[in-house]
Parts: sequence; structure tokens; C-alpha cells
Amino acid sequence: PSIVVTATEDMLWAGLEMASEDLNIPIPEFTVAGVPHGNFFAHEWFVATDDRVDATELAAVLDAHLKKLNDDYEVERNHALKAVTARVLPEQVFLDFMKSKGKVGGQHKFPRVVKGKMLEDWNAFLKESVQLS
Repeated sequence: PSIVVTATEDMLWAGLEMASEDLNIPIPEFTVAGVPHGNFFAHEWFVATDDRVDATELAAVLDAHLKKLNDDYEVERNHALKAVTARVLPEQVFLDFMKSKGKVGGQHKFPRVVKGKMLEDWNAFLKESVQLS
């Protein structure tokens, strides 16, 4: 599974900014992964905010904005992209992951799309950090 190529990073940020405004929460960091969903695929969003927000509502609001922003995304949502989910995490989790990779500082940005080895590492890190908290 992969991220819809038409979903540019700018569009992803625009959709998140609109969702952020709608839900009145700051979203300083995010990443998204294409994951298997039956014979199709889904997008799993990992969204940083230290505010309380319902992850299901966030996913629905974000998905609605992305459909408005990009016709190709809307077509994909009606065909191959069968689900959009969100996982809300404290911003510190993103910072700690980058630190664990030796990537600290302004020149190192969290990847907007995670896949392959990076996705495996990210999921393992999340599993471990949830057990610690």
C-alpha cells in the first residue's frame, strides 16, 4: 500500500491546518502511512497535539478537507482508499523518536509519509513508548 501520490505535502498540511482550525487544536507535527485494509488500503495518520481531541472525529474532519482540496484524493477515497484513521499523540513522542534516530535540531524534519523500515521503526517505537507511559 502507498500514499496517494497526488496528496502533496502542501495539501496534507493544508488539510491538517483546516482540521486544526475546525477542532480548535494545535497540530505541530504529523506523519501518515499507507496500510493494508482488506484487498485495498487505508491511510493511518499520526497527529501530534497536546490537546484533547477525538481521533475518529479528527480523521473524519481531515478526510473531508482533503477531499475538498484534491479531486484525485476524493476519487481514491471512493475506490482504493477504504479508510482513514488518526492516532493522536503528544508532540514529545515525535521529538523522542527523532532523537532516538540521532536526528535532533531544526535541519531534521519528521518524514510526512512513513513507509518500509521507517514505518516499522515508528510502530515499534510507539509500541514501546506506550508501554513505558
